Amino acid sequence: MAAPTSEKTRVFVVNDQKPMCMLWQRMINIQDDMECVGAAYDGNSAVDVGGPLKPDVVVMDVMMPGIDGYEAAVKIKAVSPQSRIIICSARSDIHERSQEIGASAALILPVAPIALVEVIRKVAQIRPTSIPPHNMPEAAPDDVQNSDMHVSDVHKSDTPMPQ
Repeated sequence: MAAPTSEKTRVFVVNDQKPMCMLWQRMINIQDDMECVGAAYDGNSAVDVGGPLKPDVVVMDVMMPGIDGYEAAVKIKAVSPQSRIIICSARSDIHERSQEIGASAALILPVAPIALVEVIRKVAQIRPTSIPPHNMPEAAPDDVQNSDMHVSDVHKSDTPMPQ
């Protein structure tokens, strides 16, 4: 039985390759614990649509028409600071830049769709790190541990993508 919608992780996907974006959407929507709340096919649309949606997780391709995925991610985080970003690219040099923009994870493509779903689950459990100073708690409880997953936790799959 599927979890109530309010309990599902809300995911926004961005990729200029529509078939890939549609595959990501399908894989997300068949999960009981997450739903794809929207998609965009370029950086400008990602900002215009994704920011106001305030998704829990944004899966962002880097190379796109208009502004690139890094810039789009920064602009989405400005509007929706609680959103966690997963940067995706076929390039292997994404780690440093992803970390600079505050991404929660980086994936080197191609990645098996089920691996993407697992990374979304992990990232969704990360507490937001961009809390404005005036909202910071004075002291964290001793029993709470920081569960941040570092950008260096890169997942790559040798499983071929479905055609």
